[in-house]
Amino acid sequence: MIKAGFRDYIKALLRTADYVRDAQCGCVVAYVPLLPGCITQAETFEDARDSLIDAMELWILNGLMQGEIMPEVGGVCLGACACELEECETGDG
Repeated sequence: MIKAGFRDYIKALLRTADYVRDAQCGCVVAYVPLLPGCITQAETFEDARDSLIDAMELWILNGLMQGEIMPEVGGVCLGACACELEECETGDG
């Protein structure tokens, strides 16, 4: 198993994406089967792909914030570390 950074993990997921042209509206529907609910649509393949990248990033970041483990993609997993951040001081002046 290879631990990948965020961008490389997105690229690995993108290789598993499916694209379907909707017969009713003519738009391109894009989704990633490994990420339930991660689906988008656009007029063109390129726009659907760009929107899907945004959707995947949000899906992953939300999952990580919820403590979810991200799925392995063809031997690639998201390499992540957790660290505790100190509270920032805010000044009124």
